[in-house]
Amino acid sequence: MMSSILSLPAPTKVGTLRQLSDALGSAEDVGAAASAAAMCLNAMLDPGTQVTLSQPDASRRLEVVWRSAGIEPAVGLEHAAKRQAAFETMRSTRLHRPDRDDRVIAILPLSCRGEAVGVLEVLANAHRIEDAWDVLEVVAGQLGLALHGIEQQERFRRQTGELQRAQAAVAALTPSTGADLTADDLELTLAWTAHELRGPLSALRAALGFLYEQGPSAVHRDLLGHCVAELDHMLKVVGDTLRWGPGGTPPPTTTCNVVDIVRGSIEQTRLEFGIDRVTLQAPRRAVARVEPVQLRCAIGNLIRNAVTYSPPDTLVEVIVAQDADVLAITVRNAGLATSGDDEDSIFLPYVRGANTDGRFGMGLGLFIARRVAEANGGRLTLRLREEATEFLLEIPVGPR
Repeated sequence: MMSSILSLPAPTKVGTLRQLSDALGSAEDVGAAASAAAMCLNAMLDPGTQVTLSQPDASRRLEVVWRSAGIEPAVGLEHAAKRQAAFETMRSTRLHRPDRDDRVIAILPLSCRGEAVGVLEVLANAHRIEDAWDVLEVVAGQLGLALHGIEQQERFRRQTGELQRAQAAVAALTPSTGADLTADDLELTLAWTAHELRGPLSALRAALGFLYEQGPSAVHRDLLGHCVAELDHMLKVVGDTLRWGPGGTPPPTTTCNVVDIVRGSIEQTRLEFGIDRVTLQAPRRAVARVEPVQLRCAIGNLIRNAVTYSPPDTLVEVIVAQDADVLAITVRNAGLATSGDDEDSIFLPYVRGANTDGRFGMGLGLFIARRVAEANGGRLTLRLREEATEFLLEIPVGPR
């Protein structure tokens, strides 16, 4: 007996698949894409065809996200196993319905660029499934591409929202001109975020790479602890930035031992660069009311800048001092990071000193450090010494 798919004239099949392609191209969510695929399959197989779409959760276990109206939700162990196997192996399979000898479930993995994105299941007459198998694979291929595109659109919308919230955080640290924010402001926000994440991520990568090469042991537990601490710091940076959005408030300040914050910045730099060139001269305690996460970022930028632009055989000195009114953090390195002519402009975004010698950098570290210092009620200044560069970060000790 001829199946319905074979009884359709070739132009009708092509036209139906073209309609599916158009519908998937305009689908804004998973439900719309699955519905379009189901309509196509009903037209090309028979009106009683039932369709189920499953996608992975965070643990890569499949869960049904869409099914045809009236389809039975119950799934046996064999059915669930075949569905998961099709997803993991990216190989199609079939499952015969024990209660209906004439019906079979075609289980087809959905993928895009070699990455599995879900599973399509089609319940229909066994003969029609077999005769239309090549068309089922075409539908599955189109649906996989559509689901990947929808996921990318949703991710873009989420990132846009996060970028807009982070943009407000940058505006809060940047002197207002009263003008509307522009595309340049968005680029600055994105660059700021990337800049602040690069240090912790580099430290994590280096430390975890070392653990991978050496193998886990009790000796490496301390290094692994640093990895966890860096990840925790990175999450706090991102969380504070995102919460500091429209209508929100800056992260609250708290009374801290700033020496501990400085030590954390030095340790991050040591892990990131794999060197031990930074010395610390500080009292046991130097207390001030600050925002600790952002302040650690600012100090880290100063230390990273000093390590990058000083001779590799020299030390970078970090000095913490405190009197009744001001807590001062000095970062000193050999060599001149600037010629002196660009002493003021070096704190502007995307501006780098004249003595960079082709070293990688975005010209954001000092800009961020100064804005964070000002947000904490302090200031950051550059002092050029004979064959040395000093950055002085001052924070008021009294109530603000």
